[in-house]
Amino acid sequence: MINNKKQITFTDKISLIFKKNLKVIIFLVLSLLVIIIFFQYSLYKKENKVLKISILYDQAKTTVNLNDFEEKMNLIAKENGIFGILASLDLIKKSLSNNDYNYAYNVYLKLLKSKDSNRIYNSIIALHGSYNLIDNVSSDKVSNLLSFVDESSISFMGYKNEVEYLLSIKNNNLNKSEELSHQILNNESISEAIKERVRKINEFEKYK
Repeated sequence: MINNKKQITFTDKISLIFKKNLKVIIFLVLSLLVIIIFFQYSLYKKENKVLKISILYDQAKTTVNLNDFEEKMNLIAKENGIFGILASLDLIKKSLSNNDYNYAYNVYLKLLKSKDSNRIYNSIIALHGSYNLIDNVSSDKVSNLLSFVDESSISFMGYKNEVEYLLSIKNNNLNKSEELSHQILNNESISEAIKERVRKINEFEKYK
């Protein structure tokens, strides 16, 4: 009997708490529902936007009208996310084929400074730009691109060292080129493909 009375008393207390705080509880439940609905709507809008951008990107890739291609790609490039990056790279490719190297450099730089970029993307984009532009823009601009390469990644550093080596050759900096050559060839972490390219350039520079 004592246990039953205690149980009833506890139930009554819970019921009383609910009654006293009914408005607060209803408000919290409604607020939670609104948050869930808003989240679902935001997710739907985001997915719908990505779908529209992907369709626009596919249309731009298949268009034969160069002006239409450039207009659509410029529009997509303003968007954050992977399609914005892909559109920017397509614009870079077009500018490189038209020998518009300064425009390509500026697009590379815009991509690298994008808030959506991460260290891996930045390293790949920076190296892509460096190799493409090393013979066509100033060494300072190439060095600026290289500053975005993630130095904590051994695989990326091998390519960065190679570009720096090529820059030293371009600028006729013999001391720097010898230093970088030695650094590359004696680094076990750098791929043999990079080392072989450096050896060939060394041979060419020696006997030219």
